[in-house]
Amino acid sequence: MKEQHQDDQILIDKFGQTGDQVWLLRLFQKYEHLIYGICLKYSQDPDWSKDLKAQIYEKLVGKAKNLKTDNFKYWLFSICKNHCIDALRSKGRKVATLEKYKKYQIDHEELVYFSHEQRLIIEEDRQSTESALENAANNLPFLQRQCIDLFYNQRLSYVEISQEVGIDHKQIKSHLQNGKRNMRRFIYNHYNLLD
Repeated sequence: MKEQHQDDQILIDKFGQTGDQVWLLRLFQKYEHLIYGICLKYSQDPDWSKDLKAQIYEKLVGKAKNLKTDNFKYWLFSICKNHCIDALRSKGRKVATLEKYKKYQIDHEELVYFSHEQRLIIEEDRQSTESALENAANNLPFLQRQCIDLFYNQRLSYVEISQEVGIDHKQIKSHLQNGKRNMRRFIYNHYNLLD
């Protein structure tokens, strides 16, 4: 697994040094099936998923120039997930709830198209990501954990969270930002998944 991350970083470095998109395209094609699966999971529309995949490549070109990461696949997943959620929100579509899709879990129907080794990697990544997120959330101060849960898991607005918790919008925003930052630090320090 470590060798895979090193190979990914070599391609990123070559892209950063030369600016030649052939290096980035190789890396993108390596994970293209996973990117499409994530897009399809969120959009529920095969054609729109292809468009989202192309938009993610464009975003990747802009972000990968100086990227240093120990786990490119995890970083790419975050980019894909966030782009899909943003696209759904901008289109006014309902964002899939975490209860329904349990983060980025790919259904068995989609896994049929992947090799046995790819299915094992997907399952291992899903489990380690869920475990890391759960442990990171459990180590947050109470208000940060509560705001993160209400906003991301229960999809409540700032107004609804304010009514539920009894604090103002600025404090909610602060707890969300601090909670995300603390979760990133926890995951980096304990799982070495982020940089």
